[in-house]
Amino acid sequence: MNHLPRTIVILVALLVISIGSNAQLLIENFEMTASQPLSGQGGWSTNSSANNIVVSSGSLSFDNYASSGIGNMVSISSAASAQSVSLQIGSSLNSGSLYISFLIRVTSVTSITQDYILSMRGGATGTTLRPRFYLKRGSTSGKVQFGVSKDGTSGTSFLSDLNVNDTYLVVLKYTFNSGSTSDDQVYLYLNPSLSGSEPLSPDASISVGSDISPISEINLRQPTTSGISVDIDGIRVATSWSEAPLPVQLVSFTAYAVRLTSYLRWSTATETNNYGFEIERREIGRMFTDSHRSSFRHGARYQTDRNQSQHSASGWTTIGFVAGAGTSTTPREYTFTDHLATPGRYAYRIKQIDSDGTFEYFYATEVEVGLAERQLTLFEPYPNPYSAVGGSASGGNPSITIDFTLPDDGPAQLKLYDVLGREIQILFDREALGGRLYRARLNSGELPSGLYILQLRAGNEMRTRKLILTK
Repeated sequence: MNHLPRTIVILVALLVISIGSNAQLLIENFEMTASQPLSGQGGWSTNSSANNIVVSSGSLSFDNYASSGIGNMVSISSAASAQSVSLQIGSSLNSGSLYISFLIRVTSVTSITQDYILSMRGGATGTTLRPRFYLKRGSTSGKVQFGVSKDGTSGTSFLSDLNVNDTYLVVLKYTFNSGSTSDDQVYLYLNPSLSGSEPLSPDASISVGSDISPISEINLRQPTTSGISVDIDGIRVATSWSEAPLPVQLVSFTAYAVRLTSYLRWSTATETNNYGFEIERREIGRMFTDSHRSSFRHGARYQTDRNQSQHSASGWTTIGFVAGAGTSTTPREYTFTDHLATPGRYAYRIKQIDSDGTFEYFYATEVEVGLAERQLTLFEPYPNPYSAVGGSASGGNPSITIDFTLPDDGPAQLKLYDVLGREIQILFDREALGGRLYRARLNSGELPSGLYILQLRAGNEMRTRKLILTK
């Protein structure tokens, strides 16, 4: 019986992404203790007593890469007794597709003798290392060449000279074929386009050598050839090109407030199979400092970075949904408006959902809602005049909104009077804070038509507004 080809792809360096739950098998940004061995941290293990592969302070950066500039990095240098460290990728795979991406920067390479620093690990005994990613000195000092071999003994296909100290994106593609035990194919791509689909032509390829099945781990290795030093960062493992390189790339997420309304805006550079975005909100406080008030007057926006996003369900409430663009390689803009009843400090986050149900949480942004000048202000009620007749400004809704602010902390009263000065209703009567916006609502359903007076008192000051009801 014939079998469909099975593909495993290894991405080395830099991909544009944020990945959903099932499609993404591994994200390794080395958010670990620096200046300590990698083995023993984050699930990495070694078969050696040496601990020469260490976590280094700092990170690699590359424009538009989701793992750019996050956490720390791993530094690997030549050693006579080479150490290897391995990490499980979730489950053993011998069909389908597997993508592994990471950032790589060569800081030193002095020998023209090739040596490998990365491989996949698996096979029947779990100790086979293939395919392997090699490097060696280029044609002159300061140059490096990357290469790929299927089994490490039957030949290596190398690219032309590249610059030492630059960061590169390399993709190794391993395709399983069922004809024999030596017909699998390995491809190498250098800095492929991240605009969406997998490139049609590789920069190098090789088919000679023994195959491997299954694959269960990623393996980092110290080269025994002297004079080699590299940094590796931002490892990502997923199950297809469309899932790993390019699901959704969020490039901005901001929020600002006007009175008691939050306005959210975010943008994407690229999208693949993007079903849409759930918007979630969490209240994180109601007390405002003078610095917050000053910033509010100048229209400041409050935003945390993605590392501060809290992905637990505690305190988060889903408040809306915005449909995505499906698959798009052009920038997209999205907005959402949140009308709140209570002033305070709120955090917002986005849950991006793929068409297959997988999802990713994007970092939270914070906003102060209801900040105001420290003065006694009674804003015009809305709608005013109020009419219950169809086609009115209120659309038949009996609720009327009244916003007000106070100069200082203390008791405040908002009352409704008729034209004869008779008290009709108390809308607000309690302690309140100065410099924040309050909102009261008047249900006009049982009030007769006529002219009414709204009166706001705080301390020795008073403000009034006229309200007209017609039914």
